[in-house]
Amino acid sequence: MLKFTSFNKKALVENTVKAAVLSLLTSVSSLAVASNMSSPVIINDNAGWCWFQDERAVIHNGQLFVGSVASQLGTDGAKRGGNIEVARYPLNHSHAPVVSVMHDGLEDDDHNVPALLALPNDDILAIYSKHNTDRKIRYRMLSEVTEDKWLPEVAMTRKDKITYANLFRLSDENNGKGRVYNFYRGINFNPSYDISNDDGKTWSQGHHFITNQGRPYVKYISNNKDEIHFVTTEQHPRVFNNSIYHGYLKNGKVFNSYDEQVHDLANGPLTIDKLTKVYQGGADNVAWTVDLHLDEDGVPFTVISVQMNDGDKNRHKGQMHGDDMRYLYANISQPKWWQFGREAAWEVEEIAYAGSRLYDREQDYTGLAALNPSNKDEMIISTNADPVTGKPLISSADNKRHWELFKGKRLGKGDWNWTAITTNSSQDNLRPIIPINNESDDVYLLWMQGRYVSYTEIDTNIVLKVNP
Repeated sequence: MLKFTSFNKKALVENTVKAAVLSLLTSVSSLAVASNMSSPVIINDNAGWCWFQDERAVIHNGQLFVGSVASQLGTDGAKRGGNIEVARYPLNHSHAPVVSVMHDGLEDDDHNVPALLALPNDDILAIYSKHNTDRKIRYRMLSEVTEDKWLPEVAMTRKDKITYANLFRLSDENNGKGRVYNFYRGINFNPSYDISNDDGKTWSQGHHFITNQGRPYVKYISNNKDEIHFVTTEQHPRVFNNSIYHGYLKNGKVFNSYDEQVHDLANGPLTIDKLTKVYQGGADNVAWTVDLHLDEDGVPFTVISVQMNDGDKNRHKGQMHGDDMRYLYANISQPKWWQFGREAAWEVEEIAYAGSRLYDREQDYTGLAALNPSNKDEMIISTNADPVTGKPLISSADNKRHWELFKGKRLGKGDWNWTAITTNSSQDNLRPIIPINNESDDVYLLWMQGRYVSYTEIDTNIVLKVNP
């Protein structure tokens, strides 16, 4: 807005013309950037993430916020290794991403990526923890978004060591004032949660959510109103032939997939056997959770990874697993009006080859997959094999095998069409996510592009592609 200390007709005309020219140039610049969106935009040039923190990216008031962890192996690693960072990018492409450091040099580990939550007052909450090396949950609040002014970090100490963060807000709880949940791994190495009744200013002590002898791996999603859905394994796939289970939390009660109450958290933590089994694992089909969303009716759909045909191998003797990974899709099939007597049920279909393990130490790691939150019949996968035939993908750029991205469209049960998003790359394309977008019809695809050595050695950028 133009300001004048005194009326001057000539100055008014000149400044009005300058403002018009500047506005035109800005519009042209924005169009130029937008027209170049066929090439990925680098959101952060030293960034990685694990996949048991949500949401890692949120869209709010025309801004994209992306949480990540910097690595010693990446750009400016000597200065940035272990930094917990949040990048902000305007979706009108008016300027480059702005990266803010939440915690300088916390720990060089992709398990520490922050979960983000946009609050009703337009604040952004970021919460993060170390990877089972201390008992602290840390958080910061962004109250002046365009100025990137984050409030000082607050650290809360819990009884047990902490890993991961998952943030959700249920607007109906707390007498309609809303309640924020943070799910993490904590009590007895099990899924746990804290709650805040004042949008992150103060928090309860830890609550034990799921109890199990091992460490269940959980993916969460919420309708942001009154339900938090989750899918879980029994343990880490390295030590157990996992199956996948589903349930949801509502008003402190746990329900199975068929809306039957199976547990009250007031009576202690949940046991996995009370949940609905989505997929039966075994020695030759060891499952792991990957992504979870709700359709327009609030019904869950999920993608999982499965390590295939390795039941005769012995890890303790050094035999390698994970040469044949697969992606499976599961949703609750509702009976049609003419299918009398048929009940709704989980249906699981194998949809694509996921290629080989990401690296030898973690033989169940894949390139991962991202569901489209606004279309249950679309997803993006990362694989180093042809999704249909399983043939290794050898790049013509360097004659090496690389992970590439493919877009899948579901044509019918078990029938998926796959289109390459990246091809013949000289870098790997890993761990895609599609943030929930309630502000437009655009699809924003984010992924890690570069070289992944291990969860503590990462040389990747987080990049963005619009409407892939």
